[in-house]
Amino acid sequence: MHCMWYYQFEDARRGPVEQSEVEALVRQGRISRKTLVWSEGMTDWLPVEQTELGHLCPEGATTPPPVSSAWPFATGGGATPPVHEEDIKKLEQWFKIYWICLAAGIPLTLILVGMAGLIAAVVFYCLMLYKLWKLIPSGQARTSPGLAVGLSFVPFFNYYWNFVAFHGLAQDLNARLKQEGVQVEPINANLTLAYCILVCVCIVPWIGLLAAIGAIVVNILALKQIKDAGVALIRHRLGSAGPAPAGEPALAY
Repeated sequence: MHCMWYYQFEDARRGPVEQSEVEALVRQGRISRKTLVWSEGMTDWLPVEQTELGHLCPEGATTPPPVSSAWPFATGGGATPPVHEEDIKKLEQWFKIYWICLAAGIPLTLILVGMAGLIAAVVFYCLMLYKLWKLIPSGQARTSPGLAVGLSFVPFFNYYWNFVAFHGLAQDLNARLKQEGVQVEPINANLTLAYCILVCVCIVPWIGLLAAIGAIVVNILALKQIKDAGVALIRHRLGSAGPAPAGEPALAY
């Protein structure tokens, strides 16, 4: 008999997941024999060892192994990284600080305050880039969060790397949004592509300054779309457990 299961992870209810998936998690030790689970027909949440899944627990495993950054609470194309409510607040705050520092720093570049603003903008841009790349499972991402940020500082190579770290992020996020069924306006990949091209044009004499101004404006617009898509994906994952199905008892913490 095939049924859907729910389980407790990091003080939150996860699921529903297919029986085959929860069985795999138990066999791998990622769900321990003490993890609370529930399925239709059960009167209350019970530890795995007290359910029909108990015989699947690895011998002697009483606690799960350390949770990696790729906790598999979703399937397909690599493990889906865990997300938290704080991630939304961070992305929103970082984006706000980023564009304010950028807008204030550019006119004041001739004085120390302006340079500090631009440095702060770069820092928060990198934080956002890293956090957003972490939303994409490693099996589907064209690069890692660390490389996305790190290679952006390699002189000359970074002109090319923008097309991967920024434009590629938009493409990979759009693909992930579609795969997970997130109802949100997709990122305009033409906008991110335009930014990468404008950055390259910045080195051309005479028109470089105009290209730089355009790149800044387009970057802010495109990054807002990427940030909004990331926030929508996080909210979708946080709400993937949805409201408790009829008959399911409350999960006590």
